[in-house]
Amino acid sequence: MVVLLFFLVGSIIVGFLGRYCRFGFWGHFFASVLLTPVVGLLLVLAAGPGCRDRRDAHATSSRTGSTDGTRAGTRAGTGAETEAGAGTAGGNV
Repeated sequence: MVVLLFFLVGSIIVGFLGRYCRFGFWGHFFASVLLTPVVGLLLVLAAGPGCRDRRDAHATSSRTGSTDGTRAGTRAGTGAETEAGAGTAGGNV
């Protein structure tokens, strides 16, 4: 029973470490449960710097309040296109 508890806790930790990798939390968690937490940890480590890049991008976007990786307050299509569109939509043709 204690071994099963350590196995599941180890799998949760591996899933947490791999949450920003390609397979995410659940992928690494289930890989750790199916294989072993040690092999799951090797999968997280083998994922390389891509996981760290995603983690850093997520941390940056959460600090700015944006969920799509852009800075807060900036949206696509809110530049000159919107101003030009506003002039023609008012019937000034």
